[in-house]
Amino acid sequence: KLNFLITVLLTAALLLPAVSLADSHGRGKEMKEDKEAKKEINAKKKEEKKEEKKAKKLEDRKENLKELIDNRIKRLEKTRERINRMPNVDASLKTKLSALVDEAVKKLNDQKAKIGPVKTLPEIKTLIKETKELFRKYRDLVHEVVEAIHISQVSQRINKVENRLNELNTKVQALKS
Repeated sequence: KLNFLITVLLTAALLLPAVSLADSHGRGKEMKEDKEAKKEINAKKKEEKKEEKKAKKLEDRKENLKELIDNRIKRLEKTRERINRMPNVDASLKTKLSALVDEAVKKLNDQKAKIGPVKTLPEIKTLIKETKELFRKYRDLVHEVVEAIHISQVSQRINKVENRLNELNTKVQALKS
């Protein structure tokens, strides 16, 4: 009986490490698969975060561009109001300048309408460049308005001076006779 017990114990002792090694080898594969799955999940999370950042950046740029366009439209409308209130400007010049301002406002509103369907950053960048060009034209328009107003004012002053000069000449002629 003692030999039998020793044989069973020795056999069990020899088999136990083999079972243990096989079991740990299976766990190793599982651990490796778990690590790969975690890496894939982390990569997906990073990609999702990256996409969220891009989407937020796109939305922020769209909102900023809309706000800039709205501000320019308000300024153009104030310019139109100033033109119409000016007493020294001819009615035909007021009409011409108001038409130019209306055209600029229309172009800006058209540009603003293009913002909604934009889906990518390169598209919004292109739209921003186009809008900057419109802003340059707006600035040129304002310079043209100011120049036209100055010309009109100078012209009216010249007319007043000429009228006054004619009055003085008639008075001088009357005094001579």
